[in-house]
This record gives sequence, C-alpha cells and structure tokens, in this order.
Amino acid sequence: SGLERLAIAPNDPAWRWDDPNADSRLQRDDLHIAIRAAGGRDLWWTNSSAPRLVHAVAGDFSMQVICRSNDDVTPAIGGLLVWQDEGAYLRLDRGSGGAHEVAFMGCIGGVSLVVGRGRLADTRVILRLVRRGNEVATYCSADGRTWYTLGRVLFPAGLVSAGLFAVGLVDWTIYSGVHGHDAQVCFELDDPSQLTRDMDPQTVAIRSR
Repeated sequence: SGLERLAIAPNDPAWRWDDPNADSRLQRDDLHIAIRAAGGRDLWWTNSSAPRLVHAVAGDFSMQVICRSNDDVTPAIGGLLVWQDEGAYLRLDRGSGGAHEVAFMGCIGGVSLVVGRGRLADTRVILRLVRRGNEVATYCSADGRTWYTLGRVLFPAGLVSAGLFAVGLVDWTIYSGVHGHDAQVCFELDDPSQLTRDMDPQTVAIRSR
C-alpha cells in the first residue's frame, strides 16, 4: 500500500541529531539509543527545545521503538516524534505524566492538544506510529501482542522530520522520589519479533490516568 517502514538506524547519516540548545547528549550503537535531555527541555506550548534524532520523510510511513528507563533513578521521558515546525508536530511518548504514563499530544495549526493518554505499568513500552495521507494513528503495547490505541488525528500531509525525542522538563512533584536535573530515555531498535506484525493492529481501550 506504499507504506514505508521507517527503520531507525542511528549510524545512517540520513538520521540527523538536532539539539536546539546544544546541551543534551546522544549515545548510540546498532541496537540501542540513549538520549539525555538537559533540564527544562520540552516539546509543548512555546518550548520546542527537546533534543531529537530525526529523518526526513514525505510519504506514508510507520515507525516503532521500545522505550525503557536507563536506571531506577533518572526519569525516562520521550518517544516518537513527527515534526513539521513549531506550530505542527505530534509526539507519542512515555513518562511525561509519571513513570507509567503514555501520551499522544502535540500542536496542529499552532494549537496545542492532547489526543489521548493512559497507563502501561511496565518497564519496557513499545510505541508505534503510522501516517497515511493526512492521518496519524498511534499504538502502544507492553508485550507486542496486546495493543492499545492512543487515538488518531488529522495532520498536514507533506515533508516531515520523524524519529525520536527526549524531554528534560521533569515534574518533580510526580517524580518525587528522584533527585536530579536531567532525564534520559533509552530506545531499543527494531525488535525482530515485531517486524512482521501488522502496522495497524487490533486494539483494546487503554486504561486512562
């Protein structure tokens, strides 16, 4: 159907590291990526300073990644990103509202919006995003078998930058047992057990916050 599977390949020069404030850090090998976002870095409202690893894509595509924390101390906030500009982007992430929250939100036409959010009480969360035409659909799973949807939304078709991002703006009232200034999220790339699965899986409703 012309749907490109956007394989996240951190050593491919087509993937671009974008760190707007030049204070975050990217670590990568063939199977893992870790993005440490400096304190205050975010993608929400007027703050678009979050570091990201992105690839230009113009047509229909899907991408998937496993997100997990790096340790028991540092908050892990980040996930998948579709970016046109500061007034048009979408983010599917874990951790923004607590260690087990998953959320689909962004900005369309200069208006910030939350499309869906819920909870997956697992240390590893699979995030999947699919764009077809002017629609973006999102999914999440803890095991690759039971999938939940966080919703779908209309989004302008055309050239975008798609990939991974991390957030360093931490709500320390939520992460109350943690101390520090930065956040780091680790990504496991292209789990082979998931590659042949349908990009639009059957889903069940996710438990809301």
